Amino acid sequence: MDQSQTLTAIRGTKGYVAPEWFRNMAITTKVDVYSYGVMLLEMICCQKSVDMESVGEEAILTDWAYDCYTEGALDALVEYDVEALNDREKLERFVMVAIWCIQEDVSLRPSMRRVTQMLEGVVEVLVPPCPYPFSMTDNPAPRGSKVELLADRGLVLTSPQGVELWKPNTFVGTVAYGVMNNTGNFELQDSNFNNIWESFKNPTDTLLPTQSMERGGVVSSRQSETNFSKGRFQLRLQDDGNLVLNSINLPTTYANEAYYESGTLGDSNTSSPGSGICGYNSICTRKADRRPMCTCPNGYSLLDPNDQYGSCKPDFIQGCEEDKLSPGKDLYTFEELIEYRLAILRLCDSCWKKKLPLSNGRVDSTLNGGKAFIKIRKDNSTILPDDRFPIQQPKTKNQDNLILIGSVLLGGSVFVNFILIGAIFLGFFFIYHKKIKRIATSGSVVDINLRCFTYKELVEATNGFKEELGKGAFGVVYKGAIQMSSSSVPVAVKKLRNFFQDSEREFKTELNVIGQTHHKDLVRLLGFCDEGLQRLLVYEFMSNGTLASFLFGDLKPSWNQRIQIAFGIARGLLYLHEECSTQIIHCDIKPQNILLDDYYNARIADFGLAKLLMMDQKPNTYTHQRNQRIICCRRSVDMETCEEETAILTDWAYDCYREGSLDALVEYNVEALADREKLERFVMIAIWCIQEDPSLRPTMRRVTQMLEGVVEVLVPPCPNPFGKPGESSISSLHKEGFTVTMS
Repeated sequence: MDQSQTLTAIRGTKGYVAPEWFRNMAITTKVDVYSYGVMLLEMICCQKSVDMESVGEEAILTDWAYDCYTEGALDALVEYDVEALNDREKLERFVMVAIWCIQEDVSLRPSMRRVTQMLEGVVEVLVPPCPYPFSMTDNPAPRGSKVELLADRGLVLTSPQGVELWKPNTFVGTVAYGVMNNTGNFELQDSNFNNIWESFKNPTDTLLPTQSMERGGVVSSRQSETNFSKGRFQLRLQDDGNLVLNSINLPTTYANEAYYESGTLGDSNTSSPGSGICGYNSICTRKADRRPMCTCPNGYSLLDPNDQYGSCKPDFIQGCEEDKLSPGKDLYTFEELIEYRLAILRLCDSCWKKKLPLSNGRVDSTLNGGKAFIKIRKDNSTILPDDRFPIQQPKTKNQDNLILIGSVLLGGSVFVNFILIGAIFLGFFFIYHKKIKRIATSGSVVDINLRCFTYKELVEATNGFKEELGKGAFGVVYKGAIQMSSSSVPVAVKKLRNFFQDSEREFKTELNVIGQTHHKDLVRLLGFCDEGLQRLLVYEFMSNGTLASFLFGDLKPSWNQRIQIAFGIARGLLYLHEECSTQIIHCDIKPQNILLDDYYNARIADFGLAKLLMMDQKPNTYTHQRNQRIICCRRSVDMETCEEETAILTDWAYDCYREGSLDALVEYNVEALADREKLERFVMIAIWCIQEDPSLRPTMRRVTQMLEGVVEVLVPPCPNPFGKPGESSISSLHKEGFTVTMS
């Protein structure tokens, strides 16, 4: 199959689509991992991924889930579900796994094998980073952001795409003036010149002369000299009047033991080495200049190579599944950290075992004679063998008996042995000849173990396609019953849409793939119909419907049911990605494509109808200009056109948008103009994407939300203001930095 021609549009369903679909990037199994992460959060919360009926931050489940995790508010995330909160350790682990799955950076997403192991508790789940780093209010605003002074909301910071990045937490009154006084304090005043907000009472990383800190005040460091994101060090004035310096465990706000105290209530101030300077599994050493240096133990490496103070991850997998591959071997060793005397050994006369991840590791020269050991794997290879070549198992007693019988036969009469051998060859000859004949008489049937139905049989089985079970991207599903052996078996018959009727070769390829996949967490294909223009698939019937109706119905499923379903889906995806003979990327993982059997076990459906992709394939998806090409059904550069202004699609599209002539852009296409609101939105998004200034282009996550209509699309500026003479220079103001306007 010519892979370069198979993907001409985005596959998937809004709310579950991975960002790389909108980029000129390779489509890998990680798109399914992203969709699974979104669905895992839905199973945890029993809430849809995008819920426009919710107010504020709860509308986008992925954002809200990460906020709840970092703020330690998982009880609110599960709506105070008692059953889930009683299993809090598993709840937190599942949320962390989901956040790893929805990372915008593809390289940070785990494989489905790793996801399964983390869900089962076989391997450690590290603290996940922010999946969308530029959506956090503690991060620097991108270039082109804007500060507005609004009468009813005060100062509001928004990104170039209109995303609200910051506003005052406490604000009462109506703003009339904004004043910067001589001390550097920026004040918002009402019409009577009374202060209703001031920057001195809301410090971030700096204190100016004459600025006072109130009790409960906090000043945070930045992460580095060039990274102004919130760092791990804090200066806090506690409610008891004690001024302290401490570190925090990012991304949470948990404060570690203070390494300096002013001693306001005591006789003198105190200082100590403190803790939490380095990330998890990292060891802190104080250099000669008394500055900290963080290093990873042998067998570990930095989770983020650009963050020298960050957490360390093991370069090997500690798990039971991997250990089973080498039974009887000593796979691990304990390495003594000779150069370190670690503070984790506080009791010199006893052994203290710490749980991973290790925290607050540091060198302590006062621990004379103390030793620290860390467990590492001898062999760092964690690649599982091909399932088609299973691990050799010890011979059983039955195998020994067979060997004994064979030896007796071979040691018997030579004449008898010749007769037996001749009979065996004769039998094989007849069987092989019969098989060849059968295949030759059925050349139109695919070479798989599936039943071939006639169209008439399926019409009768479905009573004329009377009872519709559902509709999907590939076709309509009907309920039916077929006669198998001596009983009537309920089935689901999928009538494929016309795009599958154009290629018999494509249909046979898909059937071959589906027929070779067998797993308890996949919906089983029983047969097919390939008769003229009629293409149908016959599946086993799932009595309890879709996961969507189960999760979002009136009755909330139990926590244990949701957990088991999550496990089942993960195992099914792992099989598709790594264990079946031909790798399958589903491309449309969502609750509607997960069916439940009689016992509410999860079964993945529609997996064989996605195109089979190679790991390094780059599809024809939406790139900056591709969006406009799809809207207009024309090339980005058309030198054959008679009109010069329409030759360059990007320039012409912006001109049409600015002049309000989108009907000309789509060549007066009736279907497109009937949905004018969506047409205009898509054109505006495309113009945002082709901005000459990279800082003005939205992230792919933002593009996805704008395409789906989840967030507002602001009026885009001219994409190349310095390259089009006669253009208005108003849009170029976005490039000059922050602007302040009154409203």
